Amino acid sequence: SGTLSDRMARLPKECRLSLEGRIRELSRLDLTQDGNILACFPLIRRASGFDSVEDTDDETAESLHQILRLISFHELKES
Repeated sequence: SGTLSDRMARLPKECRLSLEGRIRELSRLDLTQDGNILACFPLIRRASGFDSVEDTDDETAESLHQILRLISFHELKES
C-alpha cells in the first residue's frame, strides 16, 4: 500500500528508471523532478460557466492502471 511514488521509491534503481521512462510515455501522466506522479485530467468548460474535470475517454484512468500494474509487477518480482 502507499502512494505510487512511495512504492516506486522502494524499488531498485533499475526498476525505478524503467518505470520513470514508461510514465513519460503514458498519456496524461507526468513525473515531477522529486519523483511524484501526477495524473492530468482534462478540464471541460461548460456554457453554464461551471467547469468540470472529466476523463471521458478513460485515458487518464488507463494510464494510471498501466503504471500501477507495472509497479505491482516489479514489487512481486523483487519480493
